[in-house]
Amino acid sequence: MGTKRVGWARIRSLINENANQLKTKYEQQLSASAATALNAGNSGAIVLMGSGQDITLPTAAAGLSYTFTWAEDNGAASTITATTPNFLAGAIQEHVGAKTHNHHGNGSSNLVLTLGTAIAAGDTIQMHSNGTLWFCTGMVSGAGAQGAVFSNS
Repeated sequence: MGTKRVGWARIRSLINENANQLKTKYEQQLSASAATALNAGNSGAIVLMGSGQDITLPTAAAGLSYTFTWAEDNGAASTITATTPNFLAGAIQEHVGAKTHNHHGNGSSNLVLTLGTAIAAGDTIQMHSNGTLWFCTGMVSGAGAQGAVFSNS
């Protein structure tokens, strides 16, 4: 059995490689403008929403995901729109006082999620794709048209 000598330069290199792999990775953060079209390169991003913003999702691809968090109260309705045939499926839970309502995307015709003026700072929606559909989950404030509403257009 032989011995192998490892120099200091190689030891430092191994330590640096391990340190780089252990670093906490920060998620990409985007501030949406009035009309924002997301792309696959934005996948995994936290999209900070303001009032009255319209987001267009990219064509669905397996593994794409986005988190939408309102940085301020929604003074004007915002929308998140998918493109045919990548429909919205899943449920958004809406809290109104002590009551809870669920709104469901049907996965077969719903392309638009409208978020009304009752949406508050900190409300969050997550969307994940399996390559065919966009699955929606989240919790928001509001009721009826002032909260979260799925529609066909």
